[in-house]
Formats: sequence, C-alpha cells, structure tokens
Amino acid sequence: MKSIQIKGNQTGLFIIGVVLILCMILVSTLDKPAAKATEGDGIITIVMPYSSKWPLLSTDEAMIGFENLEAFVNDYRIGNDKDVKIKIKYIDTTDYNQYITERNSMLMSDNPPELFFISDAYINDIQIKSDLGALLDSGIGVDLSDKLENYDQLEEGLKFSTYLPVGIHSEQGIYDRDALISLGIDETVLSYDSHKLKEIFDRFVEVKQPELDFMSYSTLWRLYFGIDHFIDSKTGLVDIDTQEIMEDLLDLKLKIASNQIRLERKTSYEEQLSALDNPTEKKRDEIYSRMTEGGYYPVYGQTNANFANPNQIGDMVYRSRRFRYIMSRSSYRSIGFIANQQSGDIEAAYDFLDYCISFKKQLSNVQYLGNYSGMVNRSDTEALKTAERKNMSLDPRAQELRDLFYSRLNSGELIHVQQNYDIISSFSNELYDLVRHYLLSDELTENALETKLKKLKSVYMFQLME
Repeated sequence: MKSIQIKGNQTGLFIIGVVLILCMILVSTLDKPAAKATEGDGIITIVMPYSSKWPLLSTDEAMIGFENLEAFVNDYRIGNDKDVKIKIKYIDTTDYNQYITERNSMLMSDNPPELFFISDAYINDIQIKSDLGALLDSGIGVDLSDKLENYDQLEEGLKFSTYLPVGIHSEQGIYDRDALISLGIDETVLSYDSHKLKEIFDRFVEVKQPELDFMSYSTLWRLYFGIDHFIDSKTGLVDIDTQEIMEDLLDLKLKIASNQIRLERKTSYEEQLSALDNPTEKKRDEIYSRMTEGGYYPVYGQTNANFANPNQIGDMVYRSRRFRYIMSRSSYRSIGFIANQQSGDIEAAYDFLDYCISFKKQLSNVQYLGNYSGMVNRSDTEALKTAERKNMSLDPRAQELRDLFYSRLNSGELIHVQQNYDIISSFSNELYDLVRHYLLSDELTENALETKLKKLKSVYMFQLME
C-alpha cells in the first residue's frame, strides 16, 4: 500500500483529524458494555437479525430464519434429553440505527442474550447487517476453541476463535470455456491471479475489438477492478494502490481512444451511461445472442451454486459443459454465532453450539440445497463418502471442485471478509461509479481522477478506524 505523505499546511488538518479519531475511539469505547456475569433465566436467547423488506416474504415469514437457524434449533431440541429452552429474538436491521439501539439495549440489560446469530445475506440492495466486526471489537465474544468438544474438527480455515461458523456458502465467477479457448486460454478452474485476469481482458480486446456494452463492461470490471484485486491476503482488508488503479485506467482509456474498445459517443456522461445500461432493443438482442451462442464474452457473471456443496454444483453448475469457474478469494460467506461472555446461561449455550458443528448435524445440512449448506466439519471422511454414494447423485467433477474449494480454504487462499463486509462493499461501489465516470466521459481529468482516488482511499481508511 502506498504511504500517505503529509506536507505544509496539511499538518494542521492532520492533527485535527487525529483528535477527532481519538474522540470517536473514546465514544465507541464508552458504548461497549462492561463485562459482567448474570445469573440467567434458564433460557438460551439467540439474537437473529432479519430485514422486513426481504422480497417475496411477509414480515412474519422473514423472521423464520431463512438460513436454517430454525432447523438447527428444532433438531437440537428433538435430539436432546435435557430440558433446554431456546428463544430466538428477532431484530429488524432495516433501520440500522434502530437495530443498533435495540441490540445495545439487550447487551446492557440485566439478562443479556447468550448468542448472536451472524449473517450477511443479501438480495439486490437489501442486506442483513449482523455487524460481525463491531461485535468482535466490543470484546463480548467467548474464545470457543477450548469450550467445544467438536471445535478441533472444524476445517482449519474456519477456526476464528470468538466467531463460530456453522455453515458456508461460496459463489464463483462463471467463464465461457469456448471464449477462453478462442483467446488462447484453456483451464478447467482458473486460479486467482490479478495479473492473469487482466491479461484475459487484454486478450479479449486484442482478439475481438469489442464494443463497450453492458456485458463487455461487466467483463472489464471483474477482470480489472473486482474486489479480489484489492484484498490483502493476510488482513482480509482492502489494500488500495491508487497508482496502480491510475495506470490501469489510463491504459483502458487509451484503448477506448484508439478504438480498440469501441464506444458509441454520446453528448453527455448521463446519456453515455443510459446507453450502456439501457441499450436499444436491437442492441440488447445482439448482446443476448452472443451470450446464448457462447464463445464471445469470457465472463458471464457469477453462479449461485454453492461450491462448498457438491449437490448444488452438480445440479446447477454442470448443466452446461461450456462454463468454467474461477475460485474467487473473497467469495465465500458464512453463518454462525458469537457467544456472549456476559450472559448467565452461556454454559448451556456451549452444548448447543457443539451440536451445531457436530459431524452428524453438518452431514444433514449438506444434503439441503439452500444457502449456507456447506459443511464446516468434514472430519469423518469415510462416513461422508458413504453418504455421498448412497444419498447424492454427484458428478465426479462436482466433487473435485468441492475438494478444491476446501483445499484453498484451509490453505488460507480464500479470505473471510465478513468482519468488514459493509465497508469493503462501500469502497467497491464507489470505485465502480468512479471507473465508469472516467471511462465513459472526458469530464474527469487525470488530476481530478487522482484526487478522487486518494479521497476514496482516505474515506475507506477513516471508516476502518471508526
């Protein structure tokens, strides 16, 4: 990451900024509830975030817990001889400030909840905000590594100490094999490499001289500026090299100016943007025809098949032999729990958590075709193979992709970014708008572009420090 130099009259602004940041840190510290032990009420309370705006669901149905929370709870109740009471406390995250107020009120109460359910589920612009990062930073989480009998059986890449994943989901980018072959690239599963991905787009431009339509722009974005390009493998945070982004944008702008990438010029940026997003019916038909026939656009977006679940890969991914996939480093997500050390019934909660990550429960989950059905505990390999032979009609290649996913997960190649998901998404969205503005119009000079990139970086860094 490039260092930020402070010169001249910027020093005063920098000092003011530091003071403001220190004040914010102090305020955030005051918001953290003091550690305390309570006697409890004999009930394991789970805080479940949801959104009342979730499409196709009424409010009541939205509160059911679409990522199988109810299934975890009900199965535990049925298979447990103990008199265990579990209550799910639903909090609507649609009004984020109200959600924080209600959650903090629960934390500060005389009988705080035992568990916080974590999810980042989203559809379009509706997202469930669990605030994993804020909860971890508050220090309420129990280190579960020595509290659960099944903890050591977790996949190595999923041992987060104070956060316990109980299910995973991984969507991957879709590539057209025929298009890759036409560009001189033929790999069953492309390894993630920033420079190689950029080379795919450069070859696409060299061979096809494409018009900049919504599909070729999507290809450009994913191969040049997808979030994986900026994720630091050690921290899981965005590492912004403004100089590299500048150089890439200048090179792409030159390709447009020299007509290597064809762009039908409009009189304003707004008209240019409208033509890109809403092409004429004739042009849209041409784009869809290329997509249907294949062999043209190398990138087709992202599959919603779960690469951690071979049932989904076999059913959804391999319906077309034409497609190939890339193992995106930041594409896997999880659901799970944070155990609250301030609660009074935390010991009973440990037994429930241990059940959730047990091999038996995890094996039943993987046969479910919904989201987050990927196993976090695959310790009994023989039982897993037997179950797959008996109960699952699997394409061997689907199993190979599943095994590849777990291999990369456990080696550290795949990164769990949920702790700062909101901030990272905000950065990506802002960069997306800036890239389009610069490439589609001449309104932004190089100096203006550089200024905006540095501002974007500063805002991102400031958000991380809040």
